[in-house]
Amino acid sequence: MKGTTYRQMEIAVGVLIRHINEIRNVTEWADWMGYSRSHFCRSFKKRFHENPKLVLRRARFRKVCRVIQSDWSATAYKVARESGFENDKALHKFLKRNFELGFISLKDELKRNAFRSRKIISFAAESDYEYIIGSRQKRQEENEAQAQAQAKHNGLDLDRQKRRQTGGLQPGFSNWQGRSDRPAFPGGAAS
Repeated sequence: MKGTTYRQMEIAVGVLIRHINEIRNVTEWADWMGYSRSHFCRSFKKRFHENPKLVLRRARFRKVCRVIQSDWSATAYKVARESGFENDKALHKFLKRNFELGFISLKDELKRNAFRSRKIISFAAESDYEYIIGSRQKRQEENEAQAQAQAKHNGLDLDRQKRRQTGGLQPGFSNWQGRSDRPAFPGGAAS
């Protein structure tokens, strides 16, 4: 994964969330990040263990849901335009093909869930990130398991391999640089 870090792939998710209306496919997403499509897909899959096309699809669906929830009386055309679709037919096709839902049934389901739970969405961007990518804890556990397998393969214990990768931290100093390891999103603070 020469030249591409895990942090850059997490930033890619932030770019997707901020520019979901302009990013219509994985090729455009890769262009936004300055990578070729194939390099971006390989790097993204290595980082998140998931195809970026599926992540893009979930992000677009999340945007559609957010637009509907912000205006319950919105027409399909209005939701489509605010979600980055060309028209209501493109929105209907997207929902039917990928989620086997119609616009009205999605709207009704969102209403039922909203009135049933009465949740206050205070960290919209943070919840978008978790919805689109999945649990951070799950990814961290997967990464640790992968590191242990690599250490076992290399014949090193895990602590020794971590010191080798980080260049050996000095005692009393953490590797925290004063920044979050999560990209900052509009409307939500980075944690």
